[in-house]
Amino acid sequence: KDKVIIRYDPNKWQISENELKQIVDWIGSEDHVSIVATNGNNLPVSDEIKIAYERAVLLAKSLEINKHELKLSIEVAPGSNSSNGQIIIYKGTK
Repeated sequence: KDKVIIRYDPNKWQISENELKQIVDWIGSEDHVSIVATNGNNLPVSDEIKIAYERAVLLAKSLEINKHELKLSIEVAPGSNSSNGQIIIYKGTK
């Protein structure tokens, strides 16, 4: 499985701890994952989204699930709007 879709509240741009744990479980002990941050149009995503995946990385490190430096590719899913948001997180490059 090379990607996971995470739901979030577009009004708060926050991802729950439970969603972060799902990311960590999915990543497992992958050694090398590159980082790309886009909104689907190859533009930078908001700082809040960048913070969200950084939190996922910190959570993984705190749980010692992956002792390597974790990096993710992440984008806002097509069709996300002000009431329904989804983020697609990829391992490696697409």
